[in-house]
Amino acid sequence: EHDHRQDIGQGIQQLDLNLGYRLSDYSSVGYVDAYKADIDWEINDYLRVRGGAQRAVRAPSVGELFAPVNTSFPSVGAASATGISGDPCDIRSSFRLGPNAARVRALCLAQGISATAIDAYVFTNNQVPGITGGNPNLTEETSDSFTAGLVIRSPFESPWLSGFSAAIDYYNIEIADVIGTIGASAQLQGCFNARGENPTYDPNNGYCQLFVRDRLSGNVNQAREVNGNLATLKTSGVDAQFDWTFVLADIGAPDWGNLSFNVVIGWLENRERQDAPGGPFTNRTGTIDSVFGNTFPEWKSLSSVNWSNG
Repeated sequence: EHDHRQDIGQGIQQLDLNLGYRLSDYSSVGYVDAYKADIDWEINDYLRVRGGAQRAVRAPSVGELFAPVNTSFPSVGAASATGISGDPCDIRSSFRLGPNAARVRALCLAQGISATAIDAYVFTNNQVPGITGGNPNLTEETSDSFTAGLVIRSPFESPWLSGFSAAIDYYNIEIADVIGTIGASAQLQGCFNARGENPTYDPNNGYCQLFVRDRLSGNVNQAREVNGNLATLKTSGVDAQFDWTFVLADIGAPDWGNLSFNVVIGWLENRERQDAPGGPFTNRTGTIDSVFGNTFPEWKSLSSVNWSNG
């Protein structure tokens, strides 16, 4: 890393440039590199501009790579004329009865259901055979991030205002090859374009490649719920922090110490996830989920008041 600072006169009280590069060698994914460039420009005592760009990598963990592969029987639900559960190739399914029935039929044929069985195919089970576990062929996750912001300190000498400061920063982060799993039901629905995941009904679509069919029965016989490099995660937003501190005696109050206020505000501009290569992005901004860590409010804030004496 190289750090250069110099007072070079009016308009630049201090200018810091921070450059970094790291080359890593993992036994699983080989050589990966990461780098960053950050700038911190103090214009004067009251105004600072900062920002930067960064490439970061995360190699898959031992558990993600080598968790034991086990046989499972995930539920896919029952086919119906109004829902999207069950096997889309089932003649009772809404996929076979809807406006894209011909394209669904062609995709079922391409996956291995025979021409003699396709127009009478019924899947009577609510579960399909599958496998879960690690994947030694995982590659690293890669993220590119960009930030830009301002830091402001009060220029006023007033006891009320001299202790005020504010910071506001914009961030934009994109992570590629996110490691995760897709459940069997989501695999079938995505392959057959339930939510726009495969608009061309291509048998080579990422969702379609996660399961195979038995060539004799046509049934799904291996839904791969193992870890995989799924696709892309994107997020952006603005974080702001406001701090205000003053000495009580300086504003005419009794000499009882200091009082400080702090407010942190976050605005989530965008939070999108793509679960399989070629699939659509699902916008999760402003949504609530029962899974811990999967709730993404558009606005969030935290405020505090602190008093100190001695």
